[in-house]
Amino acid sequence: MTIRFFSKSDRYREFSNFANYPVLIDGYVWPTTEHYYQAQKFEDPARQEDIRQLTKAVAAKRYATKHKSNIRADWSARKDRVMERALRAKFTQHETLRALLVGSGDEKIEEDSPHDSYWGTGSDGKGQNKLGEMLMRLRADLRSGARLASRDDPLFVWLGPLRPFAEWGTSGYPRDVCRRLTIVNVMALMIAIFSAVYVGVFTAFGIENYWPLIVANIALVVVALLAPLAHRINDIAAALVICAAEYTALFFFVRELGHNSGIQLNYIVVAAVAFAICGMAHVRLAIGAVAVGLGLHIAAWFLYPPDTARIAADPFLLHNLYVSSAATTFCIIALIVGYAFTMADRARAEADSLLASILPEPIAERLKTRPGERVADAVPNASVMFTDLVGFTELAQELGAARTVEILDRLVTKFDRLAAIHGVEKIKTIGDGYMAVAGVSAPQHDHAHRLARLALALPGAVEELSATHDLDLRIRVGIASGPVMAGVIGADKFSYDVWGETVNLAARLESHGLPGEIQVAGDLYQALRGSYTFERRGPIAIKGVGTIKTWFLKGENAAQQEPAP
Repeated sequence: MTIRFFSKSDRYREFSNFANYPVLIDGYVWPTTEHYYQAQKFEDPARQEDIRQLTKAVAAKRYATKHKSNIRADWSARKDRVMERALRAKFTQHETLRALLVGSGDEKIEEDSPHDSYWGTGSDGKGQNKLGEMLMRLRADLRSGARLASRDDPLFVWLGPLRPFAEWGTSGYPRDVCRRLTIVNVMALMIAIFSAVYVGVFTAFGIENYWPLIVANIALVVVALLAPLAHRINDIAAALVICAAEYTALFFFVRELGHNSGIQLNYIVVAAVAFAICGMAHVRLAIGAVAVGLGLHIAAWFLYPPDTARIAADPFLLHNLYVSSAATTFCIIALIVGYAFTMADRARAEADSLLASILPEPIAERLKTRPGERVADAVPNASVMFTDLVGFTELAQELGAARTVEILDRLVTKFDRLAAIHGVEKIKTIGDGYMAVAGVSAPQHDHAHRLARLALALPGAVEELSATHDLDLRIRVGIASGPVMAGVIGADKFSYDVWGETVNLAARLESHGLPGEIQVAGDLYQALRGSYTFERRGPIAIKGVGTIKTWFLKGENAAQQEPAP
């Protein structure tokens, strides 16, 4: 059996790049993988950001088509790598998608794409099916427990076809250990390459005179290429093998050629890479490696002056060895330092993105600029909205955990997207309930209008989801306006929350509302009555509030409709 999917297929339609699953890549959240793929066609960051701000994936594709004259010249060579990166981000960041892919058995996967024979196949089965092949490879990786983090690591992307060696033996380890073992493999690969080059150099200068160095370098190549096998023992074995082999070989080379060769300079590299390949979990071992390297460097200098050299080397060769040793040392140190700064910047971007996903942007900025300051605000006028799926708690018992989570994930994702479009801040979800506010973290003179427009868009989203999953879901909404208090609470697991009578009133309006209706009270009705249509419900008794007049919000007057800026 073959799984053929596209955006309009049912069970496996989530495999499509057009499916609404946001992905976090390089610190930026992209609405879909199609957004990321289309944006990478352009080198101009402004065009990439234009695409990222588009609501629908089809709009992202149209944008790229419209501006095809500006697509980067090397796109054909890059597009496979970009697509694979996007897919790995999508399926590793969404648990339900990962489960769907892994649970697809050993079936062949194809994209039903009659108009694109590169990524998919037509009804006749003809086409390269690149997307399906990537998904099947990813499925195999996920099943084997392979660690995918290193594939996007900035230090390793340049390896190209050599990347599998960098990942050799790293599967099954935690993410941070996996990254460290990948660095070990890269170091082993570099040692093997440089040693092979030296074999050629010494051979060119004469096998008869330099055969001990040729043999030693060949041995170093073999040890370096086989070192990743030691990952099977533990997470430090390969590093110890490489360190011991390199220390021994360097000391042997200095003994044969004398310290004027400059080969002992390579011991300095150890100080730069020891902590990277040993990790902070083995800090004593790293310090010991640095100390031994320093001792061997000093010993090589004093024990083997030029007149003790066993090989009468060509002066030109010695000069080149010194230059290459110095260049290698400087380059590797610069590479490690640059990598450290890159990872620090990346971690900071990810932390900022995570903070922005938890807190409203103005609040996140306040915490970053004034981390010790308590966030507690009294807002004189704002709007609050609560929603609830009617009867969903009982329905969830029939659906089971996996399907319930899938439905709620898609619903909340859609609500989040609509909230962003209307400039509304999501505060939290409570089961199948959703709470959002406007005009709280930052002043918004039209806060009531923003929440009203969002509320009017929600029933349509629920109806669409109901049709997709063959369910009968209905939403109940309550909105209120007035003074609120807001702040950040908690230390380890902090959150931004809103309190006050207005919040309580909005919650009561929702719970005392009717399925499919948006219920509002007096203050909000007065603020919106000239721009929206209402249906009078009349006085109702609300617990903790008393009897109040309420209305159902039905729609926005045509003359007033405009998107939130």
